[in-house]
Amino acid sequence: MLRLRGLAVYCLRSVASGYRMGIVVSRRMGCAVERNKFKRRVRNLFGSIVTLLPNPCDILVVAKHPSVVQMQFADLKKNLEDGFYKLAE
Repeated sequence: MLRLRGLAVYCLRSVASGYRMGIVVSRRMGCAVERNKFKRRVRNLFGSIVTLLPNPCDILVVAKHPSVVQMQFADLKKNLEDGFYKLAE
């Protein structure tokens, strides 16, 4: 498990031959529009950031704080990139 600013990222080695990702956002994080916007952003970033990982794995991204749902796209990208660099080590 990796804790980032407002997020928790879990990574598990995959038996399958590809990368899979799940996103968990609680109702407490905001209205449906905000939650879905956050999930769309994370899915968009996943395609470009996943190449940083050496082995196929299953990744679970959990929103832990309401501020992360309203985070700017550039800040979210930087936050996830930093986390994926740490996972790659």
